[in-house]
Amino acid sequence: MLDKDGLTPKQASFCEEYLIDLNASQAAIRAGYSTKNTSSIAAQLMSKTKVRNAIAREMAARSRRTGITQDRVLRELARVAFVNPSDVINFDTGTVKENAGADDLAAVSSCKVKTMSMGDDGDMVEREIKLNDKIKALDLLGKHLGMYPDGKGTIHVTVPGDDDGDGAQTTGVVLLPATITLPDSPPEGSVTQGDTGEAPNAKTD
Repeated sequence: MLDKDGLTPKQASFCEEYLIDLNASQAAIRAGYSTKNTSSIAAQLMSKTKVRNAIAREMAARSRRTGITQDRVLRELARVAFVNPSDVINFDTGTVKENAGADDLAAVSSCKVKTMSMGDDGDMVEREIKLNDKIKALDLLGKHLGMYPDGKGTIHVTVPGDDDGDGAQTTGVVLLPATITLPDSPPEGSVTQGDTGEAPNAKTD
């Protein structure tokens, strides 16, 4: 149960609802706040120190109860992000390798086997093995590690040239949906790509 000291009943209800799905706007609606200007109301609630502290205390308590910690989440993301499909899948037979390790198997999303009768020709077996989204896992890890210094989903990758430095190239690799522009004056020897933000005249809720 949340420590409601300093919170109004409606604020306490908002905190409890927020912990369900971490969606502040929906939590505000479920807590009984007006459905008009929901985003603004949610932002105001989340700006209150006592509300943030109440949520933080309960999230910490929940982490202790469930054993779900940041480290554990990161380890699971790393399993998905760094799996080598050839360590898991036998591409000749379309099956999971018998010697696949526990870390590699954790990246498997699903396995399907479908047998179809071909009449006199016997049966045909169709196999499908899906891995969890590797790019999404890398993206989440990148965010956690602060690899997007502009906060807009852009990281910078340098491809080395020869021993004299000739041919070296630096490019922006965008992992998140974004509108990309090149700055007027990029750093020497590099090209930076960033998100231009909202389009002109864009409306926010």
